[in-house]
Formats: sequence, C-alpha cells, structure tokens
Amino acid sequence: RANRAQMIGWGVAAAFALLAVLAAGAAGLAVQSQMRASRNLALAIDQSDALVAKIGDELENLASVSKDAIRRILQVVEGELAQIGRIDPGNARLTLSRAAMLSVVADNYVDLGDLTAATDRATQCVDITRPLSDKTPSDIDSQRGLARCLQSLGYATITRGDVDTARPAYQASIALRRRVLASHPDDVTMLDDLSCGLNLYGSLLLRTATFTDARDTAQESIDIATRLVAIDPNNPNHQREKVDSRNILCIALYRLGQGEAAMAGFNELLGIARDLAASRQDNATWQRYLSNIVGNAGYVLFNLGQQSEGMAALNESLDLKRLLVRMDPSNVTWLSELLNWLYTAGDMFARTAQTGDAPPPAGRDRTQDALAAYREALGDARVLVRRDPANAVSQFELIACLWKVSLMQSKTGDAGGARDTSEEALAAIAKLDQSKLDDAQQALIKTIQSALSK
Repeated sequence: RANRAQMIGWGVAAAFALLAVLAAGAAGLAVQSQMRASRNLALAIDQSDALVAKIGDELENLASVSKDAIRRILQVVEGELAQIGRIDPGNARLTLSRAAMLSVVADNYVDLGDLTAATDRATQCVDITRPLSDKTPSDIDSQRGLARCLQSLGYATITRGDVDTARPAYQASIALRRRVLASHPDDVTMLDDLSCGLNLYGSLLLRTATFTDARDTAQESIDIATRLVAIDPNNPNHQREKVDSRNILCIALYRLGQGEAAMAGFNELLGIARDLAASRQDNATWQRYLSNIVGNAGYVLFNLGQQSEGMAALNESLDLKRLLVRMDPSNVTWLSELLNWLYTAGDMFARTAQTGDAPPPAGRDRTQDALAAYREALGDARVLVRRDPANAVSQFELIACLWKVSLMQSKTGDAGGARDTSEEALAAIAKLDQSKLDDAQQALIKTIQSALSK
C-alpha cells in the first residue's frame, strides 16, 4: 500500500511539475511577443493559480510527496511569476497571483525548516498586497489576499518563537476576514478561511498560556466548522478545521483545570480522527492530526492518574510521528513535533521512575526508558539546529534535551557522561540569544544554567 501510495503521489507531482512547465512556457511567450502579451499573461496567471491551488489543496497533504519536491515545483512558479511581473507591475490580478504563490512558498519553507526564507516570502507577500488592499478597501480579493499573507507571516514567525510579530499578524488577518464576511456572511470559502485563521491563532494562545482566550477562539472556530461540515460533509478542509479546533479546545479546557471535560472531548475526537485517518491513509495531514490528538489524550490521561493508559497512548502517537518522519525526512515540522513528544515521554518515564506508578514490563527500567527518550529527542534537536543554526527555539530545545540527558545519566551512574553533557549544554547557553525566547523559555534557561553550574 505504501509503495502504491508513493507511485500515485509522484505521479501527481509529475503532473503538477508539467503544469508548472506549461505556466513557464506561457510566461516565456508573454515576454517574447508584445502583441500576444495580454493573452499569454492571462494564461500564465490562470495556470499559476491552478498549480498553486492544487499544491495547497492536494499535494501538500500527500504523505508520498516530500516537502522538498514541492519546493522545487514552487521555485519554478516563483521564478516565472517574477519574470512576468515585469511586463505589467501594476496588474492587480498578477499581484494577487504572486501573493497566493508566496504564501504557499512561505508555508512550505516553514515545513522545510528554512524559517529565514519563510519569513522573507511571507513579508514579500504582505508588502505587495498591503498597498493594493489600502487602495481598494472594498475589493474582496485584495482583502482576502492580504489576510492570507498576514496569516503566513504569523505562521512563519511563531514557528521561530517570534510571538511579538506573529500575534498582530494573526489578529490583523482575522480582522480582515471578519470584515469581508460581514458583507458575505454565507460565503463558504471565506468562512473556511476564518476558521483556519482562528485555529492558528488559538495555537498561539495556547503557547502563550492565554487559555481562556484559546478556549473561546477554538469554540468560535468549532461553530463555523460545524456549520460548514453540515453544508458539505465530504469537504476535507471543513473536517480538518473542525478536528483541529476541537483539539485546541480540549487542550485549553485541561489547562483551565477541567480535566474530565477535556478527556471526554478527546475520547469523542479520537473516534473521529481514527476514522478519518483510516479512510485516507495516503493523507499525511490526517495521520499527523491523529498522532497529535492521541498524544494530547495520553498526556491528559497520565496527569489524571491513569499513567499506564497515558503512556500507551503516547507510545502510539510516537509511532505515528516516527512513521511520518521516515516518509519525509525533509519535513522539519514533523521532526519538531516528534522531538517535543519524545521530550514529554521522557518526562513521563522519569516521573513514574520516581513514584513507582505504572511499573515497566519485566526487564525494563523507567529511568533507562526516560534516558532513551531524551537521547532520541536530543538527536532530533541536533538535526534541527544544523538545518537552521539561527533558530533560537531549536537552540532552546537542544539545551533542554541536553539538560534532561545529563540528569538521567547521573541517575544511571554515568557521572562522566553527565559531566560532558552538562558542559555542552552550558556552552550552548553561552551562545544563545535569549532575547528571542519567550518569558517561560528564558526562565527555564536560567533554571538549567543554575542547576548545571553547581
């Protein structure tokens, strides 16, 4: 089944690559012949829009097509749109076409871990659409175009830990979408856009511990997505936003002290996510969502006192994450999520080693299990830092993993290993620009530095 899915995926990729070539050919004709320029320009824009839409709606979700392959296709479109943009730089439709392309390129670079390139493309996207939006405030397409660019800017910057840039970008994007919807309250595409934007903003609110706002934002998205699913039950975008928003809601409820309500929500959500993932086994998005929901449910179970059930769920989530990373090693988003769940698993194992709860199978030791999880997370952190050495969040994760490994090395009697690991962590802290971290991350770095310096 995996081989067949890969063949199908690459067949789709090849078809999209051919479409990119056709768009490039049309652009070339536009440049070469002024007499046919207008006709060929329109053709090139149409083909570019079709390609970008296909990538966003279909190719991005295929587990068998790597993010790097998508990047190569997008580079063709990006180059050709830059070329044809010189023909008519004031063309509003061309500007919006470029913006749609830049938004998809920015999101793709986030998944590849090139956050500098992602932020650059998202910033370009905002810079070319904002003047158009300001000039034509009643034009729906220009408002939607800017909203999409602002969302991409928020996504690129929050991934590198820049909350101060991401928050207003998300807020401005949502405000634009609300304004457009006010005059078109039943437009399905616009409603779906708002639901998506609310979910991304809800994730930021969780990250910044603004749990009440995260709960309310998630509930609004749920209401919109539920309405959309009732209109078109088979639309994967509507289903995705509903599942994502409910996941955010359950996390927020747990953080607000409503553990039982959160677990009830997760139990219902797990059934939905499992059915969707089973029905679309070649859809990486659904496999990723399932792994996140299973992991979140496991975390809540563990902290509600059901340690064995919680760790079993977390192990299932880790298996799904590892599978996704093996499918596409170029996808940094998946690797980063695997790292974070491994770190959480290490914490769970370390806690049960202390309390004696959820005893391990015969011949196993929970401290060794914790050390193994932290070491695997450390290996992933090293990969992320190598891919983007300037990413302060990746550096922070590397330091946190080094700290946990050193603690477990001490507990297992490896004093020399613990000393070496601690020294590496302190050296990494000395190089870290802590101004790029949020308050909680900075506080943890101080804790780690104090503990390792003793």
